[in-house]
Amino acid sequence: MSVIAGWGFVVLPDTDSAVPLARRLARESTVLHHPSGRPWLVHNHPAEQVAVSADRSDHRLAVVGFSAATPASLNQAARHLDGPDRLARELDGSFWVVASFAGRSHALGSALGVRRIFRARIDGVWVASDRADVLAELGSFDFDETTLAMRTIMPLVHPLSEEPLWRGVEPVAPGDSLTIEADGNRCWHRRWWTPPGAELDRRGGAQRLRDRLAAAVATRTSGGGVVHSDLSGGFDSTPVTYFASLGRARVVASTAYNTDPGGREDLVWARKALPVMRGIEHSTMSLESLPAFYLGLSEVTARFDEPSETIRAAPRIAAMIQVARSNGARVYLNGLGGDHLLSPMPAWDHTLLRRRPLTALRRVRTSQLLEGTDYRTAFLPLLRSQPYRTWFGRMVEAMEFRDPYRKVTAMELAWDQQLYWPRWLTTAHRAAVTARLRKIAGTADPLAPALGDHAYLAVIRGGARVARAGAQLGAAQQVAFESPFLDDRVVEACLATRIQDRGHPKQFKPLIRNAMQGLLPDDFLRRTRKTSGDPQASRGIRAAEPELIDICHHSVLAERGIIDLDVLRSHAFPRERWMPVRDVDATLTCALFARNHTNRHHGSQPTDAQYPGERRGDIPS
Repeated sequence: MSVIAGWGFVVLPDTDSAVPLARRLARESTVLHHPSGRPWLVHNHPAEQVAVSADRSDHRLAVVGFSAATPASLNQAARHLDGPDRLARELDGSFWVVASFAGRSHALGSALGVRRIFRARIDGVWVASDRADVLAELGSFDFDETTLAMRTIMPLVHPLSEEPLWRGVEPVAPGDSLTIEADGNRCWHRRWWTPPGAELDRRGGAQRLRDRLAAAVATRTSGGGVVHSDLSGGFDSTPVTYFASLGRARVVASTAYNTDPGGREDLVWARKALPVMRGIEHSTMSLESLPAFYLGLSEVTARFDEPSETIRAAPRIAAMIQVARSNGARVYLNGLGGDHLLSPMPAWDHTLLRRRPLTALRRVRTSQLLEGTDYRTAFLPLLRSQPYRTWFGRMVEAMEFRDPYRKVTAMELAWDQQLYWPRWLTTAHRAAVTARLRKIAGTADPLAPALGDHAYLAVIRGGARVARAGAQLGAAQQVAFESPFLDDRVVEACLATRIQDRGHPKQFKPLIRNAMQGLLPDDFLRRTRKTSGDPQASRGIRAAEPELIDICHHSVLAERGIIDLDVLRSHAFPRERWMPVRDVDATLTCALFARNHTNRHHGSQPTDAQYPGERRGDIPS
């Protein structure tokens, strides 16, 4: 049985007590060693995704993922660094940094959460992994039922995503690093990343975004071979594909279309951009040839280490990854994160009012006219201000059942969206979740002091969770499913741009439009909208209703009395064509997440990656 599903790693302390854990992992993995010779990093990532320094001192460094790091550059860094933080702040790409310095083990992921670190005490020592489920299986930890119940609630307001899904497995917050003492008896977290100040005007921000996105894509194409790239004709995947076309890899780009009104628009816009992409092999596919949203979920066997909205589209994404793999692709590039980074948010104006009041008021007036709201709705929320913990506590006490047909306007303004109960969450678990939420309210801190900055970081973290689940789905098929827009350096370029220059209510993603001027055709850069997949999702959920009910019926959620199936049947599925919010999504993804662990479905294949002096299963006795 595979402990590490897809790709993953485990970091061990420099002690003999960790050797038995390494033996449990070694048969299917590559083992790197502490300078002492004890097992340090056990992984099954492809060789191209791992750079490691030579074993020549009491300092050793590894970078896992996509970056420009090489063994030579890491040898140099290992001689001059006292920790992995500076390296993580300097490299382009998306990666983890793992270090063994003077006996201590260090590990950190990315700043916004695409690459995560988790920790657990197993067999008497602290160990770390990039996947929570790996530690849960190593330690035989059970689910935390209250957290499972809480994950059926929408939306996932900060810091609910940081609540452990397994008892005994603790997340390291994005932007924090983990250090484990050599004896494995003590560990601690330390903040290594803070957001940059927003000081760049649009021109400066666009230039930095252009440079960093180009560098991010280059980390995926520099290895050559075949790289697949989505080409939707939008302002997210198209720049990614353009920069991929400049690299060493053979790039196969695909554009999907459908028969819905406007469903062929993407083809038109993609073809406008293609002439400047030299060497691209372009193909098209009908979405009708792929699994529909929600259909085929019972066949999903990939393991995820948290519930994610990615799961509802997993059959479709997996089919697209399989097409890329059949063409020989080792990397699948996508535009995930572009919407999260580049679309303006009403919350920005709350913060801008306190910095540039006249600019903020003009922007809000524009939004008011576009939304058709009254002055009171548009302007009064700008004046409200309350501490995050106060807001969170009041929100918890105000929780109720959602009216699924109530339309939420873009002008509604708070630290985040209101939480609602799914009607099918049982009374006992609703009480347990309420108690947990009240406890969280007493310690919750925002991601940034200003409401607009917090909201932006929260949205980016939400995008990172989607991308991370996609990466786990790709790894199950041995293809790297990569989202360059969510790389730390790319995100920092957007964060460093002033709010008023980052986006505007009347403009469609102006920052990336400016960034790509002179690179993509002017005719393409005139695009002002992008069609959504909502009609496809609405059709899919109606067609899949019997299958979805069956998934919930046979889930841990039903088995442990977390959900009431009769209530779910009555309230979870739309009886009309239009339902803006589907609370059942969170329940379904939670049910599938838990099922694929309790049933022990595994999708990993051992890799053949080895390193000079490192042998598979080479564990000292």
